Amino acid sequence: NVARFVGLDDEQLNGRPVNMEVIIEAARRKGHALGALEVAQAERMLRLLVHSNSLLPSFHPGKFDGDVQLFVATDARPEFLTPELWTPHVIGQIRVHEIPCHHARMTDPVPLARAGRILDQHLIDTSRSIDVEEILTAGK
Repeated sequence: NVARFVGLDDEQLNGRPVNMEVIIEAARRKGHALGALEVAQAERMLRLLVHSNSLLPSFHPGKFDGDVQLFVATDARPEFLTPELWTPHVIGQIRVHEIPCHHARMTDPVPLARAGRILDQHLIDTSRSIDVEEILTAGK
């Protein structure tokens, strides 16, 4: 249900029949990112989501050869969606960062700022561990 996916409940929908227009109107009132879309845009996104989900049974992912910074929304997260699900797909380390919000709110200003600070610190730490002199002389 699209309304539940964006965190809307029956009370917020005012008991009206659920269609994309009602969902977008409720999303706007709640300040959800979906509220910024026009009905036609949201309907196209929903069709793409349904299509993507139909492709999942035949999708066989490869492995990423590197480390991953994984940001996990903690509010209302289903128990079966654990960070360990990424392990078969990543050769390097998986560093999990919990963000206290609902998945649909991950790009709201506060959660995004928190993720940005974490990434900024990661990049600072990574740049400190790189031997710049070694990189400059490697091509000679």
